[in-house]
Amino acid sequence: MVKNKKIIETIYIILAIILTLFVLGKTIFSYDISGTNDGYLHLIKIIGVNDIIESGQFPPIIEAGFCNGYAINLFYNPLTTYISLLCGVILNNFAYGIKLMLFIMMLLAIVFMYKFIKEFTGKKEIAIAAAIFYVTNPYYLSNIYIRGAIGESAALTFLPLLFLGLHNLFSGDKKKHYYITIAAAGLILTHNITTLYAAIISLIYVIFNIKKLKEKDVVIKVLINVGFIIGITLFFMFPLVLHRFSGDYVVFNSELMRNYGAKVSESAIELKQLFTEIEGQAVIFRFNIIQLILFIASIYCYKYIDEKNKKTYLIFIILAIICTLLSIFSSVWKIAPDILCTIQFPWRLLGFAGFFMSIVASINLFIILKKIFNGKEENLLFIIIPITLISLIYANSLDYKDYTVKKDDDESIEFVEKNIDNIVYMNINREYMPSKTYVNLNTNPNRISGASAIILEGNAEIKSENREELCYEIEFSNIDKNTKIEIPFLFYVGYNAYIEDEDNTNKVELEVKESEYGFLEIEIPNEYENARVVVEYKTPVSYYIVYVISFITLIGFIIYIVYNHKK
Repeated sequence: MVKNKKIIETIYIILAIILTLFVLGKTIFSYDISGTNDGYLHLIKIIGVNDIIESGQFPPIIEAGFCNGYAINLFYNPLTTYISLLCGVILNNFAYGIKLMLFIMMLLAIVFMYKFIKEFTGKKEIAIAAAIFYVTNPYYLSNIYIRGAIGESAALTFLPLLFLGLHNLFSGDKKKHYYITIAAAGLILTHNITTLYAAIISLIYVIFNIKKLKEKDVVIKVLINVGFIIGITLFFMFPLVLHRFSGDYVVFNSELMRNYGAKVSESAIELKQLFTEIEGQAVIFRFNIIQLILFIASIYCYKYIDEKNKKTYLIFIILAIICTLLSIFSSVWKIAPDILCTIQFPWRLLGFAGFFMSIVASINLFIILKKIFNGKEENLLFIIIPITLISLIYANSLDYKDYTVKKDDDESIEFVEKNIDNIVYMNINREYMPSKTYVNLNTNPNRISGASAIILEGNAEIKSENREELCYEIEFSNIDKNTKIEIPFLFYVGYNAYIEDEDNTNKVELEVKESEYGFLEIEIPNEYENARVVVEYKTPVSYYIVYVISFITLIGFIIYIVYNHKK
């Protein structure tokens, strides 16, 4: 009899998850991703990466046809790009590839939240409620349906897994502390800002459990996780950090990115936006009213929380409140450190608030129903699931389409593929170009969009120019000593240049610098009557090295997990 009931409960949970995924997934697959705030840019990027791979460049970083050679896959976290690309190739449609990736991430978010809360509370009833509450938070869905913020929405998938790892490290199954590595690597490879704030919030959680760090075993496991995290993500982090110190790019420039205190404070939302929309609002920020009511019920439920979970429950309440308040208190951001202001929009913290609120609301729902039924838990699951599905209905009733523009995915894909070798600056995200280029886009657009070499200093006669992908060849005559030339490629690490005389007997390597417009600049040290200059992109050897390190670390991590389980 007990066995049959467990089977029925399992079927009920699976059906609830399938229904949730069907309702929310139906919207994902029915709307146009290119009509969202950032969806079109992601579509261009994924099509561009596919083109780079087909050209043979590895790792696929610089798209030759975009804006004088644009690094579309250098600064942006690669996990969502590669999954979307793979799904797009399988489905023969890159827009559907993005949508399938988002659907997979939603499924994983449900699974990870269920697993975390099941281990944390020991109650499958609370776990299924938390999982459904999490993905029916309007801000979570706004990231997908309105913003098209595929990196940020995917990053939220890994929050439950991160806290499952931390819970196991301090209180749960300590053999499974490695969830920290999986979650942290997932965060780093999906969204930098979410990673930063997840690290800060995790640190707060660790501080509340500081006594556990006195245990040698816990410290060793922390160091093991840190080592694996660095090794696995090194293939992405190394080129990113290398460019951070090799030049000035928009993404690292707080002034151009507008992520300094005074500007960030302007993006704080109003209190009433947590409950309704206002005119001109670009994203839905409101709470799910079902979850909010259950969260407020913490005033009553706190005294009934299991003693072993009481501290963590209180931490989650505090973090939910803090994240919410920071999204509306603009004055805080005016004095915030620069690193915190990389968030750009304070309301991004609503993703974290929704995570903690979902957990607290699900625990409170269980406690309230248990009190109503005089402590009997036998049939609570069959009552909890309908309540969470009401939360699903409410979340899905919000008209997300009102916040998107009418843009057809098929037309967008056709345009990008037809113009793959001629995507101009106005068509793509400009965050990943040199700051000098960005600054001069408006003041000197003809120079920025130019496709010819320019003599900056000295004298030389350009006889012919030829560009093929990321290789530029120029035939010169009458070249003066110390002549400086600008090559129409955006400056990124990896470009090499050399000059050879007309007999090909004397080949001299040339130093490549960044010009005042953010392009490549070379200086010819000697006089030549006739000579040929070649500038080409070659993947730095260091990139291959870090890829090998990341691959070996990943294999080592898998072996470590298997060993732990056998042990």
